[in-house]
Amino acid sequence: MNLENKSYRNINSIFGINYGRWKTYPEIEYISVIKTKQSKSFEGTSTRIITDVIHFNMFYNGNKHITFYKTKSLEEARKAIRELEKNLEVNISNKTMI
Repeated sequence: MNLENKSYRNINSIFGINYGRWKTYPEIEYISVIKTKQSKSFEGTSTRIITDVIHFNMFYNGNKHITFYKTKSLEEARKAIRELEKNLEVNISNKTMI
């Protein structure tokens, strides 16, 4: 996410090379920060790994949203909240849960 240009991009990576197109994000109504579970299954086995992850979702046009940041670190989430509060004039909900 680039706060100066009001843009974001989904990053894909192949062999350590990141790429993705920048898109202008819509008028943000609010940002929601939620802690949730993420699971990963491995094909051919019954092994499943479940981890905690924190999602930052930008809501616009009512219920539409874009997940623009994910982290497993509480400290990184708190740091991101401080940056967003400093640079955006938008309500950040659920931030006290982090």
